[in-house]
Amino acid sequence: MSYLVPVRGINVSKCLTLLNRQGAEAVASEVPGYIVSRKKVDAPHLGLDWIEIPDEAYEHYARKLPDAIPAVKPGTPIQVVQGPLVGFKGIVTTVYAETNMLVVNLWAFGKTVRHEVSASDVKLLPLPDWV
Repeated sequence: MSYLVPVRGINVSKCLTLLNRQGAEAVASEVPGYIVSRKKVDAPHLGLDWIEIPDEAYEHYARKLPDAIPAVKPGTPIQVVQGPLVGFKGIVTTVYAETNMLVVNLWAFGKTVRHEVSASDVKLLPLPDWV
């Protein structure tokens, strides 16, 4: 059995990180505001509703990531296109391929801020000419 989980009041990327640390095998859903998970984990602090779906439906609900995502590697310039940091630009420092999560250094508020985002929440930027 798999699960469809509505995510309210918490960033989807952050929720994915928390659930996957507990072994949920969760990914962002094609449906905005939802994630799908192969396993149900105990996370009462998140206040999530776990809706059972057939295993066959997992692939239907799972987000199809753009083909460019496998090209993301440390040093890749990105811009956040979804979530609370929309518009911020930065550089990828770490790639977690199994969860499609990226650790990025964003230039925000006059300093560099380390942040974890879903690979589907960013767009790749071209490398500067001087690189």
